[in-house]
Amino acid sequence: MGGAKKKSISKSSSAVGPGDDSVLDTKSKTDNFEEKKINRHRSVMPIINEAQLKKNLQSLKAITVYNASKPLGVSVSISNSILKYLEEKNIISKVGGYSGHYIWKINE
Repeated sequence: MGGAKKKSISKSSSAVGPGDDSVLDTKSKTDNFEEKKINRHRSVMPIINEAQLKKNLQSLKAITVYNASKPLGVSVSISNSILKYLEEKNIISKVGGYSGHYIWKINE
């Protein structure tokens, strides 16, 4: 009872079609994968002056990642890296928040 079922043509090992990757070199596959991986993680940091950043952030009541992204005209992820940069330079400091949702203030 039961027995082996006949495999479809697309699943058989002898089928060679336009989507068959066994013909391609494996080295070229890994090169293309690494290029895509590198290109995906690039982010462009805008060239901005620290005084200009300070001026844009002074008008904010509370400096958060989301509040800072709008006046700076950048995405949230770039805004996060800008705020971390300003914190390293001691221009701003963390006042509160938790788990990535921090609040900063400008040091005077």
